[in-house]
Amino acid sequence: MLGEPQGASRGFLANLKLIDNCGHRRAATCRFQARLFGRATYQLQSGHNSSSDWGVHRVANSSSLSGPHQLRSSTSNETGLVFTNFFDSAIQGATLAAPIIHCRNLQKWYAQYHVLRDVDFQIEPGQLTGFLGPNGAGKTTTIRILLGLLKPTSGSTTIFGKSCQTDGKTIRAEIGYLPGEIQFYTNLTGRRTLRYLARVRRRDCTDEIDRLAEVLELDLDKTVRKYSTGMRQKLGLIQALMHKPQLLILDEPTSALDPLVRAIVFDELRNVVREGRSVLFSSHSLSEVEELCDEIIIVRSGKIVEQQQISHLKSKALRRVKVVFASTAAIPASLPASLHVRANDNTLVGTWTGKTADLVAWLATQKIDDATIEAPDLGDLFLTYYRDEESSQ
Repeated sequence: MLGEPQGASRGFLANLKLIDNCGHRRAATCRFQARLFGRATYQLQSGHNSSSDWGVHRVANSSSLSGPHQLRSSTSNETGLVFTNFFDSAIQGATLAAPIIHCRNLQKWYAQYHVLRDVDFQIEPGQLTGFLGPNGAGKTTTIRILLGLLKPTSGSTTIFGKSCQTDGKTIRAEIGYLPGEIQFYTNLTGRRTLRYLARVRRRDCTDEIDRLAEVLELDLDKTVRKYSTGMRQKLGLIQALMHKPQLLILDEPTSALDPLVRAIVFDELRNVVREGRSVLFSSHSLSEVEELCDEIIIVRSGKIVEQQQISHLKSKALRRVKVVFASTAAIPASLPASLHVRANDNTLVGTWTGKTADLVAWLATQKIDDATIEAPDLGDLFLTYYRDEESSQ
């Protein structure tokens, strides 16, 4: 039986015992848990002289080991997990040239359900990219394929120029991942949870853990079972950020956060990008993607319907306008093609598509008493993509 950290959930251990007696199913479950902890650059060894692909020594006395291979516990004779590191600095030596993420013709079927349809996009390094779509659009499935937790039916994915399916162990060492629904050992404190995960990664994250806990105002000395949903979300964000990964993949990271904490998280993510690292920010909220991201990828029914810089989308988006003329007679018979309005006495109300400067220049030639030009509304453009998609089906 594989060991667990002291105070870990009995439900989790019972699951390991159950799988432990089922041969290959046991190996698959252990592999999945290792990937969830984000450290796949370790091999599981069933004994001192033989090894399989997965990497964990099973030892009766963790005090018999020393150095970076030891996962310390409060009792010296406690059964523990000891990881043997074979990380060959492939990521550290890699050139983070564009693109940092590349998906090519990605397809995913679940029986008769076509979940992803020719998903094709790439993300350049040093960007904060929003991955936007409604629930069920295929965002989480795409993310799990990028992490190597799912295999695509066809197509290919690369991160750092390496295949997500064959080089996942190396890739995941430099990724920070926050799943949509994160789970922790509820009997551990927040601090012991983060220390455990840092040891799995073989990183000293103490300073960054303390800094992030202070910034997010999270008490790490409480047990996780006493955490609210928002506090657990903060803990999840810290575990994703603490090792300063080259790429952050965050799935609905602000779903349980209040507006103040959300603003703090946004500042942290902006700092990540200023340092030259990258963020893939999955969300169904247009407003937060518009506020935070440089670029947006819009997904609908498993297909990419748009990938553009936010600034470019804003230039295409509608602006709501209201123009009050000096009199009804002052309204010209011919209006610019980009101005779509309806008249109400001496007032025109509608939308403008195009450069604001062109509208202002036209208004300067007219006899008007007042004019209102609102900021571009990406919501209307976002809905247009979805309506176009539905009409084409």
